[in-house]
Amino acid sequence: MRDEAELEGAYRHLTSPAVTLGNVVAPHVEQTRQRVREAGGAYVVHDTTDFTFGGEAGRAGLGPVQGGDQGFLAHLSLAVSADGERMPLGLLAVGTRVRGEAAERTGNERDKWALGMAHAARGLEVDRLIHLADREGDVYEVLSWLRQGQQRFIVRAAQDRVVLEHLEAEQKGRLFTAAQAAPAVLEVDVQLGPRAHKGRAAKDVRRHPVRRTRKARLAYSATSVQLKRPAKASKELPASQRLNVVRAWEVQPPAGQQPVEWILLTSEPIDTPQQVRQVVEGYRTRWCVEEYIQAIKTGCAYEESQLESAHALFNLLGYCLIVAYALLLLRAQSRARQPLPAEHFFTPAQLACLRALSRRALPAAPSVQEALLACARLGGHLRRNGLPGWRTLSIGYSRLLDYEQGFLAAQRLRGSTSDQS
Repeated sequence: MRDEAELEGAYRHLTSPAVTLGNVVAPHVEQTRQRVREAGGAYVVHDTTDFTFGGEAGRAGLGPVQGGDQGFLAHLSLAVSADGERMPLGLLAVGTRVRGEAAERTGNERDKWALGMAHAARGLEVDRLIHLADREGDVYEVLSWLRQGQQRFIVRAAQDRVVLEHLEAEQKGRLFTAAQAAPAVLEVDVQLGPRAHKGRAAKDVRRHPVRRTRKARLAYSATSVQLKRPAKASKELPASQRLNVVRAWEVQPPAGQQPVEWILLTSEPIDTPQQVRQVVEGYRTRWCVEEYIQAIKTGCAYEESQLESAHALFNLLGYCLIVAYALLLLRAQSRARQPLPAEHFFTPAQLACLRALSRRALPAAPSVQEALLACARLGGHLRRNGLPGWRTLSIGYSRLLDYEQGFLAAQRLRGSTSDQS
């Protein structure tokens, strides 16, 4: 905000009972649905993250999160193109949950998966979306909801469930055993992204150890199983359900590195090696939501907010979700095989500022990648460090907005002086 009046207006807006997270994101969600329709379909990646806020004073409406801080959980559903480019299309659903005394009792926390999927699918033909979820989404109730609604999905298995085809007199068949018994149908070289320690919870680091980026050779196999309903599950759920299973595993992992292994439950066909590969490639799209969360936390610095109530923080999150999508789209376009011209993402005034401030001359019609790197350099990005991170990109873009205001003010001043002369 440029002055105290604007700042006060922002506080009143964010704290107003008439403003809600749903109101803020509704136009963006509708635009996302339209982009999904235009694309002919999409993956929708579901994930949960916690937002934590420090300070000794309690903030109204927040509850406990990991590490003893106060905050809340947010369940996000991000649409991503299914054409191989993994281009973000926007947010389809967001839900929040507060733990502890401040929480409104809304049922089991695992319900967020089915709720998020149902909200994401609203207003779209059932065959247009393929739902993606990590191991936390491996819930029998969720799988049943997906099957009964004829939804398409790829969910990473976490539970070594009983499978009916392999039941024996003394030993029950298990999902993981059945998956590991299936023969490989192809091998593929893939690039694995890095995992840092910083900013991750201890239990997450234990589950997904730190690793450097590396090329890995993965083998893929596939089979079908009949999953038995767990004993603790509601008797109203199907007694069993047939699912396709795809397994991907690292053939020769480096010494000292945890080998990659994914066992995926899916509705997608697995009749050919190409279909099996498509399932794995689909699941790899899940990484986009991790990038999206980092864009919110690091690029938008959302957790640094000093707002004092959950209601205001939820409303601010709505704006950060949209800004983070814009940052994510910008960076994804810069990596595309056929990136769009920079004028699709930057105003003429912004491009003029980048030309004037960049030490490397921009072409007459720069690509989005060239403009993005020029923008990131304003935030301190060094070319030798590879592609810009969210922090430098955010700082650079913020500075570019300030330069643009100065540029436009100078143009107005020049016009006013000319008129007087």
